[in-house]
Amino acid sequence: MSGHEPWVPEAPKYAENNADSDARSINDDNANSDDNADSDAENNASNDADSGANSITTIMPATTLKMIPTATLAINDDDVDSDANNVTTIGVFGGSQCQCLFILLLYLLFNFFFNFILQSPSRLESSEQTTGRQLQRVLHYSPCRSLPGFQRTECVLHDVDCDEVYPGIYIGDAAAAKNKTYLRMMGITHVLNAAEGCRYGQVDTGHSYYRDMPSVRYMGFPMVDAPSTDISRYFYVAAKFIDSAISGGGKILVHCLVGMSRSATCVLAYLMICRKMSAQDAIRKVRMRRDIRPNEGFLQQLADLDMELKRKNLYPY
Repeated sequence: MSGHEPWVPEAPKYAENNADSDARSINDDNANSDDNADSDAENNASNDADSGANSITTIMPATTLKMIPTATLAINDDDVDSDANNVTTIGVFGGSQCQCLFILLLYLLFNFFFNFILQSPSRLESSEQTTGRQLQRVLHYSPCRSLPGFQRTECVLHDVDCDEVYPGIYIGDAAAAKNKTYLRMMGITHVLNAAEGCRYGQVDTGHSYYRDMPSVRYMGFPMVDAPSTDISRYFYVAAKFIDSAISGGGKILVHCLVGMSRSATCVLAYLMICRKMSAQDAIRKVRMRRDIRPNEGFLQQLADLDMELKRKNLYPY
């Protein structure tokens, strides 16, 4: 026995296997604990994101959401849940609402500027549009009176038809224009013939007719009394001539054949251009002194002049 090594009993193999299995189980437990920790962390992060999204959705008012950029509401995570998507959608919808309200506000401001500033003189008539038909109604329903007394008596004595419709402005017929005695007695300094010519319905006077009356200035328009006649081309010329007579302290006779249509239209244009009257007011003013009846074409041209003056802001209202 002395020459041999001492006998050592062998360790049982199941012990090694148990040790290896214990080590593996420890490693597995550690791994599982690490995985559980990671999953818990992920769940906590997800729950935090959910709770944050829910808090934004329920606590923040709509006006605040409109002011928050959409990029701020997006969560930097691949697994964005439905609540976060809802928050982002609310933010985008609030922004579009704000844009719509802003555009509506601009539209309302533009309408206010256009209606009450650019078209301020057209607080005019209910329809904001002057037409020939409207002037026909005004002409039909306006009261008409002739001046009694001295002027009407003189007209009868001299067999003329003439009325002073505005201070210094007379509307008369062809007989009044040709009666030089009457003109001198009335102190007429200017004569405007709105029917100059030799055709039917015209009055054949001219500069030569008043040659023996050096104090009288004459102007003539070769027009016929027809709705198709373009009398509007004489509006400003007639207004300037009438205004020169009145401003110089004189008196002017505006006449045509009977003193109702062409001559009356020229006087109405003067009152509108130089005296800032509307077409309706001018007709009422003249009708209080004389029965006038411009044809429908002339009334429409006066209506066009009325709208032109309104657009140019030449009326005081």
